Amino acid sequence: MEDLVKICEISDITKKGFYVYKGLSKEGKNKLKYIGTTIQIPSERFRWHKYNGKDLLFEIIAICSNQTEMLDLEYKLIKKYNPPLNKIKSRRQNFNVALSAEDLENRKRK
Repeated sequence: MEDLVKICEISDITKKGFYVYKGLSKEGKNKLKYIGTTIQIPSERFRWHKYNGKDLLFEIIAICSNQTEMLDLEYKLIKKYNPPLNKIKSRRQNFNVALSAEDLENRKRK
């Protein structure tokens, strides 16, 4: 899992950016449970996760330069490690913007 190495402390990040992170179980041997992305300040995103039932140990594993790089890395890692708490595994996430008509049709076909 060399591509899932923590690269910095969450508390060191005070700006919004393009972050890829992992969520590890608190029980046992820190088993990988989740791979995610955020453009928020990571500590704020992790607080949201905890409030919504994902009380995991979160670590930043990549700081990307743009949304495409961030989403591509997340999808690659989800396909490779198949974390149990990730719901969407068959396609890359979108960037929470309105889908084009073409993208919408492509999703309907899958």
